[in-house]
Amino acid sequence: MQTAFPDGVPDSMIADLPDRAVAKAMAAQWLTQMDKGSLCAVDQVAFDHWMAAHPRHREEFAAMSALWQSLAVLDELVPPAARAPAVSTNPTSVPASPKGAPTAQDPQAQGDDISRDVGAGLKVWGRGRLFGATIAGVATLMVVANLYLLSAVMLPVQEGIYQTATYQTARGEQQSVTLTDGSTILLNSDSQVRVRYTRQARDIELIKGEAHFDVVRSRARPFSVHAAEGVARAVGTAFTARRRPDDQLEVTVTEGAVALHPPARTGASSAMAAPHPQPIAAMDAGDWAIMTPHGVTERQALPADQVAQNLAWHRGFLSFEGAPLSTVLARFDRYTPIDVDLADPALSRVPIYGYFRIGDVAGLRRAVEATGVIDADQVGEASLRFALRGPQPEM
Repeated sequence: MQTAFPDGVPDSMIADLPDRAVAKAMAAQWLTQMDKGSLCAVDQVAFDHWMAAHPRHREEFAAMSALWQSLAVLDELVPPAARAPAVSTNPTSVPASPKGAPTAQDPQAQGDDISRDVGAGLKVWGRGRLFGATIAGVATLMVVANLYLLSAVMLPVQEGIYQTATYQTARGEQQSVTLTDGSTILLNSDSQVRVRYTRQARDIELIKGEAHFDVVRSRARPFSVHAAEGVARAVGTAFTARRRPDDQLEVTVTEGAVALHPPARTGASSAMAAPHPQPIAAMDAGDWAIMTPHGVTERQALPADQVAQNLAWHRGFLSFEGAPLSTVLARFDRYTPIDVDLADPALSRVPIYGYFRIGDVAGLRRAVEATGVIDADQVGEASLRFALRGPQPEM
């Protein structure tokens, strides 16, 4: 990998680092930013590009994540008395020296273990300082190598600590994703999520569309789905979240419990900033709710068959029990582009009953004709014409 250097540096001093060494260094830098929580939206995009650029980047990031966790475990194992003493930050505080011993103010007494100005703002180090730096570097490398061995042989390193990725589906496509902690996301058609796992939290940004989340339990690291309309937070549960076109967040809980929070505070540096600590609503299995930036506007407990009907898309089907034709067509169009000609606007209110596969135009046509009041003619591969069969139905 060719590295850019400032003008004026002799070619003889330029040595390209091996790709793996560069990847290790970058992985450590990204992890440092994530651990401090200082990854902004621009950094997030840069990290996504870096991870996608080469498989080695992902390998080194995974290895460095494991090492990072090992360091945290080792720090807990070291007794406080054995840790390095604090260093005074008072620049005027100088430890007393035995009589005749060199002091920090006596450069000549320190021999070569000082820096010397050689002009043009450059400094060179004496032999003592250079030797000390070399020994320190070797010691550091030995510690890192031993940590790799220790984490692989002795320490039970927790997997799934860090992850940053973006997943999306096209129209008519669904995708199942398993995250590093074992939680899963089922993305519906034309949907997008951004994942950001840190040591403290598991955050998902629902950018658009709909997704079902099956969450592995971890009280220490809550699982939060963020949207502009609000935040759904879980510990170990299963729920579906959908961003509707009318700027509303629809949440359906299928297992466990979910707490609804207001959206992240205004001016936060990230769309996944921590929500308000106090929830505005608690949901249990079978509950359904609608959120806006102003709070929960609708909420009800649904019977099991209604929940199954609403979430039939998990199995690749659409299910309707008396939904108006306009709703059926809007749901169908989310997966398959279809051109429908309604001979009479009143047809949009006719109730539809049916259960058919996503994208099955023939199945949609059969469900419409089963009303007994609509003639459905297919005039093209994805074009239908609906007209009244007899007297206008009572609405």
